[in-house]
Amino acid sequence: MKIVELHIYGYGKLENVTIHINNHQVLYGQNEAGKTTLMSFIHSMLFGFPTKQQSISRYEPKNHSKYGGKLVMELEGSDGEVIVERVKGKATGDVTVMFHDGRIEGEEYLTTLLNGMDRLTFENIFSFNLNGLQDIHRIREEDLNRFLFSAGSTGADTLLALEDTWEKEQSQLFKKSGKKPEINQLIHELRVEEKALKVAKDKNQEYKPLQDDKQRIIAENKQLEGNLEKLEENLIQHKELVQAWDLYQEYYVLKEKLERLKEYESFPSNGLNRYKTLIERRNNCQLGLETLQKKHQSLKEKCNAFTPNSLIVDKYSTLESLVSNYSHVVSWQERLADISRRLSHTEEQINDSIRELDLSIKSYEDIISIDTSMVKSEEVKTLLDQRLQLEHQVEQVRKSEKIEIVKLQKLEEKCSGVERELLEEGEFQSLVKKKKQLEEQQKKSEKIEWLTNQIRILEGQKSSSSLIPVLFFTLSISVGVWGMLQRDWFLSIIGCVTAILSIFQFLRNRQNKNHSLIQSLRQEVASIQSDFVDEAEREREFVHIENTFEEQVRLREEWKHWIVKIEEANEICGEISKERESLDSSLNQSSFKIIQVLNSLNLPRNLHWTMLDEAYRKIKDLIKKCEQYKQLHNEKVFFEEKLEEFQADCKLLVESVDVTYTSISETVIRIKDILYKHKENQLAYSQYVVELSEVEETIQQNTTNLNSILRDIKNLKESVEVVDDEAFLSYGKAHEQYVTVKDRVLLLYQQLGERILFLGEKYEEKSEIQLQLHQLQQSLQEYKNKLKNNQEHLAEIQYKMDRLEEGTEYTKQLYRYYEKKEELNALAKRWATFAIAQKSLQKTIEHYKRDRLPTVIKNAEYYFSILTRERYTSIFVYEENEIQVRDKNGQLFKSNELSQGTKEQLYLSFRLALVRFMKKRFPLPIIIDDGLVNFDIERATSFIQLLETEFKDQQFLFFTCHEHIATAFKQSGFLNLETDLLKSVAVN
Repeated sequence: MKIVELHIYGYGKLENVTIHINNHQVLYGQNEAGKTTLMSFIHSMLFGFPTKQQSISRYEPKNHSKYGGKLVMELEGSDGEVIVERVKGKATGDVTVMFHDGRIEGEEYLTTLLNGMDRLTFENIFSFNLNGLQDIHRIREEDLNRFLFSAGSTGADTLLALEDTWEKEQSQLFKKSGKKPEINQLIHELRVEEKALKVAKDKNQEYKPLQDDKQRIIAENKQLEGNLEKLEENLIQHKELVQAWDLYQEYYVLKEKLERLKEYESFPSNGLNRYKTLIERRNNCQLGLETLQKKHQSLKEKCNAFTPNSLIVDKYSTLESLVSNYSHVVSWQERLADISRRLSHTEEQINDSIRELDLSIKSYEDIISIDTSMVKSEEVKTLLDQRLQLEHQVEQVRKSEKIEIVKLQKLEEKCSGVERELLEEGEFQSLVKKKKQLEEQQKKSEKIEWLTNQIRILEGQKSSSSLIPVLFFTLSISVGVWGMLQRDWFLSIIGCVTAILSIFQFLRNRQNKNHSLIQSLRQEVASIQSDFVDEAEREREFVHIENTFEEQVRLREEWKHWIVKIEEANEICGEISKERESLDSSLNQSSFKIIQVLNSLNLPRNLHWTMLDEAYRKIKDLIKKCEQYKQLHNEKVFFEEKLEEFQADCKLLVESVDVTYTSISETVIRIKDILYKHKENQLAYSQYVVELSEVEETIQQNTTNLNSILRDIKNLKESVEVVDDEAFLSYGKAHEQYVTVKDRVLLLYQQLGERILFLGEKYEEKSEIQLQLHQLQQSLQEYKNKLKNNQEHLAEIQYKMDRLEEGTEYTKQLYRYYEKKEELNALAKRWATFAIAQKSLQKTIEHYKRDRLPTVIKNAEYYFSILTRERYTSIFVYEENEIQVRDKNGQLFKSNELSQGTKEQLYLSFRLALVRFMKKRFPLPIIIDDGLVNFDIERATSFIQLLETEFKDQQFLFFTCHEHIATAFKQSGFLNLETDLLKSVAVN
């Protein structure tokens, strides 16, 4: 069984999701990506939604009402593809199983498909994680064997737990030396009650006589009931005799008549019918013999008429061979006609090709002798490739030359345009001179501006020089005052001295005004300004000259650039011209070689080289057609010879059987008619011979039957000692009357019976029987009255006994005793039930241990060796000790001495061995949830290789949140739940 697709209508947070599953599928996703939801969905589709009483999550959607989905599975055998759909309905959901042929089944059939597998079995064997055997080091051989048995039968520890429960129940019920178990306490209490009952019984003396009277009356009643039964039976027989008295008298009358007919008792069984049948058969047999003799004579005449011709018989096989070979002749004639047609068509094609190619040849042999070898083909191909390449190169060179000439012309035009815009050299020099003058004027203007700024600075220093001493004086006074306050006399003196110097500087600055420097600067500015023209006019002239100069400089640089480009273009044109001349020479050489090839192929010299390739292919086709023509001509000659040979043989053969030869077809048709008629005559002759033999045999059989019938008729007459037919028939009728009377007597005997017949012999008249019947009824009533009195007496005695039992301690003690005894019996039965069940389970586990456990352990050793890279080679499971493993050096380790990862690998080895053991009965997919968390990279790789090789024929789904583990699966399909699942949702 393989899961092909998952269609989720609504399950948990998943809605409208379709997932395609491969044979080996890895499903990767981080936490909350949907791995656990998908696993639960598979379990629910196969085994039903979890009920609300179970602790398993139901994954009912919170945002919509759709709940359920379907699985598409492939089954081995005739079932093919199966769809299991489960939607919301009853507690576990409504399931539908749909087959590829349209058949629909329900829940019961799904259970049959899964071979009775339940959810717990599937989750513990085929769909697992590392929680099942984390404490494997605590398991003994007996525990492991019991676990494997329970997993192999139910898939969980249910039976394990059940056996423990049974043992616990037994211990609570009974122990050999125990006092607290229920059965032990009841046994003790029953012994006490038994002693008390014995004491109470001894005290009850009146009870014993009543019990004896009761037994006596019961015995007397039993005897009375026996007598009553006999009386009732006798009464019934007399009543039956009265009712059947007429039949009784008829019985004795017929019995006397039977004695008179006894002489006709010995007659053959069913003699009359047999005699009549034999007479009828005798007449029919005599009539049939007459008919067969007439048919015998007619068949003899027909055999003589259809006797085969001896001449045809001798030559039959040769004539038949001639007719059978005629199909070859027809085939040869058709082939010859086809060859003639193909020869004519081929000849026309050859002549058309010769005319089309204008070949200079004399015969077809000259065409075949033309060299079209691989060397020649390669030569033509190389020559055409070279020519094509040369033509292409020439074309490219010419195009390049034209392009370069156009470029050169454009460059010259651009250069001429620039030259027209350039000034004459004298004009350009005067422009340069004028530009220099204006630049001098500009420099003087900048100097005037600088001098003006200096004057402005000096005037600003006048005010600032008076402000600085004042600030310095204030600061000095502050320092001196602060030094006096702090009694720092040195700092106070420095402050005073500094204040005096500030006053002195202030007075000096007021006297010196920098008048001389400012005045000289102003005079220099006035002298420079005297040489200046109008400022606005100077500025406009400077801008015009500056623009004109820059434009002329740019044009001169551009003109130089175009001159360089023109020189480069001239060089390129020269190189292209040289290349073109070289290519022209190569073209001439190529044309000469092409003419040589045309001569070798008998083609005209004026054929253009571009048509050479097509002409060469047509010559090759022409050579093939010439060879085909030659082959067809040879075949034509061969078939003409075969037809002439057959014609000669046919003529010779037909003359030997007196048939005139005309043509092959007409002669063969006549031979067919002769053979057909001969075959019909021979078949008719054989059939008549067989019929004649059968008629003769039938005549012999009928003669024998007639003699046998006559003997039987004679024997029947002799058996009753008569001679004629009338006497035999009269004897037979008397015998039939005897049989009728005898059957009636037997019927009356069976109806009356021996008892009635024996009883009837005692009486002669019916009135005597009625009188005896009245006496019997009186006796019966007397017995009934006596029995009634005894029963009333017995009821009085029973009442007295009941009173005694109710009024004494014995009755209560007896009730308590039997109550305890019944309770003990019930507990004993319950204890025996648990004991038998536990013994049966132990025997079954022992069977698993003997037959199945070694196989599972052997497979687990093999898998454990692979997972640990052959570090551990053996696994040992002991009854008293825990599981041990042996490494490649022979050293033993207990399972609790292994690392957590190695213990998990040991667990996986046992689990995979169990899966392999149950594979034939349950070919279900393996589902593993993050089973490699504690594996290193090498052992994880070994586990992946083990899955992909040992279980390549069994589907497995591997869920993981570790990307490096997911990508390590080389041969498995990869599904990213965080991306591919979202795409699936978007598509749906």
